[in-house]
Amino acid sequence: MGALLKWSVLGLALLALIVVPFLLLEPDVGRLVKDLFGSGGQPGLVLALAIVVLLAFDVVLPIPSSLVSVAAVVLFGWLGGVLIWLGMTVGCGLGYWL
Repeated sequence: MGALLKWSVLGLALLALIVVPFLLLEPDVGRLVKDLFGSGGQPGLVLALAIVVLLAFDVVLPIPSSLVSVAAVVLFGWLGGVLIWLGMTVGCGLGYWL
């Protein structure tokens, strides 16, 4: 039973290391993304396509997909989730093809 407790504590600590920074920094990251990419209007088709392409080519290029994903959700809302899914699915297909 001691081993189960050790692995549970390790798993919870790892989960906390991943989730807590997102919870603490979410407002700042959202503001930063809007300042960098938001021009006051609605994000356009070119930006949506760029998000999909960046996530797809994350297979072969060192692209920070977590930052691209956060930017997609901040800029496009729920549609950003669709763009993330599409980009990562294309990336999986590209990786399989390669």
